[in-house]
Amino acid sequence: MKRPLPVFRFDDAPHRHAEVTSENVCVPAKNILLGEGFGFEMAQGRLGPGRLHHCMRLRDIAKVAAPNMALKVLDMAMQVHAAAGLSSDTVLAHLWARSRTLRIADELGFGRFRRWKF
Repeated sequence: MKRPLPVFRFDDAPHRHAEVTSENVCVPAKNILLGEGFGFEMAQGRLGPGRLHHCMRLRDIAKVAAPNMALKVLDMAMQVHAAAGLSSDTVLAHLWARSRTLRIADELGFGRFRRWKF
């Protein structure tokens, strides 16, 4: 181990990440997979499905977080503009009415989905 690496400035010892160097390593021929010089290719092949899994999970998080944040921003804008936010002088009243109907549809759809038995 050359040196410990913090993760987001957090020292996660004892399960830390580290920079590792290997010098003068000998591997018996019977233990070499895919042949000499193909270790990186094999590692990348093993990482591919994990990357896909993380992308799918992050996409699902974004599908929930983005609309929720948009609604928070819209609610804050309505508060800042006070009565003007309710008038047709700004686009806020229109956006709020549209987002509220979509919020109701999302909540009804999610509740229906939650009741399904798999």
